[in-house]
Amino acid sequence: MAAACSSDGGHSESLRVILGDSVRRIGPQPLERTFWEWLPCHEHAVRNAATLFPLRETWREPPIDRMCCMPARGCFRGVMDAAVDIPPRHFSVGQRVRMRNYANRQEQVSGWESGRVASVGPPLRVRPASRSSRMGEVYDEVRPIKESDDVYDLEIVERVRKLLVRQLDIPDSHIVSSVWRRQTIKPMEGFAHRNAWHFDYGQHSWAIFSALLYVGNEADVPLVGGWTGFVDTEPPSKDGETSLPPGLERLSNGSAVLHRGLAVAPVPGRIVIFSGGAENYHAPLPVAQGRRQSLQMWFKCAC
Repeated sequence: MAAACSSDGGHSESLRVILGDSVRRIGPQPLERTFWEWLPCHEHAVRNAATLFPLRETWREPPIDRMCCMPARGCFRGVMDAAVDIPPRHFSVGQRVRMRNYANRQEQVSGWESGRVASVGPPLRVRPASRSSRMGEVYDEVRPIKESDDVYDLEIVERVRKLLVRQLDIPDSHIVSSVWRRQTIKPMEGFAHRNAWHFDYGQHSWAIFSALLYVGNEADVPLVGGWTGFVDTEPPSKDGETSLPPGLERLSNGSAVLHRGLAVAPVPGRIVIFSGGAENYHAPLPVAQGRRQSLQMWFKCAC
């Protein structure tokens, strides 16, 4: 029996991603040990990549396995719980704060607002200074009024970079952080177009390694959906052929079936790290309710 991860029933079929029986699932239960798998890096593009993974770049030269900071064992993906300490934040009722929301895609569309904490919850509620809201509102991100925009996230990013160095067993000086940003995904129209299947190095030359840290769900309702899906795709030959079809099948009604791959539940504090090449085509799966909040990080070679 196939399991479906979809957004709410009022949205189009293009939001649906059906997980086949052979998909490995890392659910909401805490992991007892690290999940890790080494993968053969892709040296060539799959011939039908543009059809399977539209709307995003399907290849980049040179292949990622030629990068100077790649570990000897090749490409990889891993999932860990409680591997990176997230610095705690403590708020009190009446405290002055800054807050902002994010778009339902990666780009931030609003700046900071000022306000005061209405209740510490959960969820944390803030009364905006610009309008009357006695009960307060839930925001994607709330920070103390005097805190620098980057200091808090920089500390987390550096901890993740150190973790990546240890897991790959490479010199510390070989990897540097390049870009990071926060993302919130909510139930939305046009999900498939805004969150297309892709590999990170194909989109950005500085995305040699990627990390995704789930940071919580500040919302009035529990998070349902929002898993991260990875497609298992066999390394193609020079002409782009594979002996097995890629693990993602696109259906005529706009939905898709993930036949082979990995699906990871968005548990707060859980981190997913992976090489950025075409061995790791991935995408967030639809959110049915709540907010899937994460800190996305990308790392590049220093050598």
